[in-house]
Amino acid sequence: MSKLRFDPTTYQFYFGSDQEDSRRAKAAGFRWDPLRRRYYTVDPSVAKCMADCGDRYVKHLLADILGVTVVSDHRVAHASALIQ
Repeated sequence: MSKLRFDPTTYQFYFGSDQEDSRRAKAAGFRWDPLRRRYYTVDPSVAKCMADCGDRYVKHLLADILGVTVVSDHRVAHASALIQ
């Protein structure tokens, strides 16, 4: 399963993928790191192309860096809806 993650040590977004998704990472602009054997980028605008494969942390990090709003998959109950 392919996953977009963030490495705070190297400040890189990296994409761990199988052979099928490697074409998608290359097309998005990720580069291959032969030592770590994964695709990476330091450019958040490149990483946003793969944001659908990221976890909540990566999505919020990209939103913060790029100054956009993240639409959550989870529904949040408003306090006014809970009071009856």
